Amino acid sequence: MFAKKSLFVSILGLVCGGFFPYSAEVQSEEPSRISFAPLTEDEIDRFRDSLKNNVPLQSVPPKSSQRVDAVTEEVWLGSRTSAVTEINEVTLRFRPKTDELLARSVTSENSREALLGYVDMRFKIDYPKLIFSHSHPAHATEANGFRALLDRQSTATRVKMIQGQRESGMYVALPPFRDVGELWGAYVCPRSVRYQTRGAKRGLYLEKSPYGLSEVMIKPNGSCRATLEGGRGKARAAVTLQVSSELPESLSSHDQSISSVAEPRVDYQPKSPFDFFRFAPRTSVQQGINFLVEFQDRIGHIRRQNFSHVVSVYKSEEPSPVMALLGDQRAVEDSGECYFVQVQRYSWKEFDKSPAGF
Repeated sequence: MFAKKSLFVSILGLVCGGFFPYSAEVQSEEPSRISFAPLTEDEIDRFRDSLKNNVPLQSVPPKSSQRVDAVTEEVWLGSRTSAVTEINEVTLRFRPKTDELLARSVTSENSREALLGYVDMRFKIDYPKLIFSHSHPAHATEANGFRALLDRQSTATRVKMIQGQRESGMYVALPPFRDVGELWGAYVCPRSVRYQTRGAKRGLYLEKSPYGLSEVMIKPNGSCRATLEGGRGKARAAVTLQVSSELPESLSSHDQSISSVAEPRVDYQPKSPFDFFRFAPRTSVQQGINFLVEFQDRIGHIRRQNFSHVVSVYKSEEPSPVMALLGDQRAVEDSGECYFVQVQRYSWKEFDKSPAGF
């Protein structure tokens, strides 16, 4: 798990620059749902470059903090915010493609040509290891999965080819990571593994898989606490948990305190168990959680802090930037779609001004 790499932020008014307030009504409670922007072309290119050139995966937060002047900075002296979030597990579920089922016209599970009902590729953080496992490996020795050390910065892309039962093979590539507490990812390519003789040459061919990514499941966790001391009487502090559409809502998503020392807290307590959500026929999904912390003093100054933890999955039809080996044998050809999986944590601040109303 990310116990040692959890996001823990203690902010004592760390803001500077120019302040441009805008008028907005202060609401007592924010919506409990949130949507996240898909990965941009630049983010995909950085991921691809990291895999290909053995450079650490670069974390570039999609949002930046608003800058404020020194006077506004002093307003928030004495405020404290801690937000801890984890996404310890991501599972990709692959199912047979419809055209493959129709082409084979096979319904008997006992047939050699029958495909599996589903195949899972599971990623789990057990710090200092990232464990990834195939649900139906061809070899029993691979049933417990594979482990990649995370306690030191890797310097090269790591690639593992896994042979699966009934054409469910796939390879996984892990780019170098600078800080897995802020950003990590994986590149997953389902493939049919074949040894064939073409012309006078016999070799290893990685062909388009009969399985496509159908569903995804993630398991986030988080807690956020805020403290604001009102230097001139009462102050308002509020914490709101926002989750994306495919995740279960929390039993409690909002807490607010108006006091000389306001101290709200919210923990993510899912109302129902985590489950798979649909990926296909989409080519990109983003799911995660966000803690919104809002401070307001009696004068009306407002500071909003956001702490996001997001999983993005993106389907790519472009040629793979890595080379997969089976044993010490290099593939003669490699074709088919692949999937980028990125797990990112970031935060940002915004400022406002409105009548306090308390």
